[in-house]
Amino acid sequence: MSRWRGSVIIIITWCLLALGSLIPVTNLLQSSFPLFTVLWILPPLIVVVVSGDSQRVGFRAVRPGELARVAVINLGGLLLLMLLVEPWSHTYAMLLQAAMGGSRPDPTFA
Repeated sequence: MSRWRGSVIIIITWCLLALGSLIPVTNLLQSSFPLFTVLWILPPLIVVVVSGDSQRVGFRAVRPGELARVAVINLGGLLLLMLLVEPWSHTYAMLLQAAMGGSRPDPTFA
């Protein structure tokens, strides 16, 4: 375990806390089990544990200026796409209705 640096310990801790909170949060919200969340968290956790390198899964330090620039570009693109497409497709409204309309709401929207 001496090969694990601070960033590796952080990502492993985050992944284990995220996985460990799934069942209590699912029970608390009385929602369906988020299987895809498990499928998104397990592979990076396994790679980091085996390799001991958090950069293999993209976990690295980012300069604040770079983070802000990328966040603004992505937010702007998302808002533009929603303004252009949502009024005609009503995709988001249908997604919310499907997620919340069942007997057990999706934990993302609960």
